[in-house]
Amino acid sequence: MLARFVVPAARLDEFEACMDGQPPAPVSALAGANLESDVERIARSRMKIDAIEIKAADAREQRANFHRFGFFRLRDFDFG
Repeated sequence: MLARFVVPAARLDEFEACMDGQPPAPVSALAGANLESDVERIARSRMKIDAIEIKAADAREQRANFHRFGFFRLRDFDFG
């Protein structure tokens, strides 16, 4: 049994079409280089996305993302 589907935000349209109205639970979305656009796409999703994963280059970028999108749940981050 799979614990979670991980889907790039850029491919959410394709994934939703394949699921034919029967989305798995839970779903985690991967944000790419265009964070603003990906977060907007994730917000429009018909699926329940319970986690968004963002790659940050360093602690400063992690802090900036947290302050910009305060709804992220951060665990085990070292903000230095």
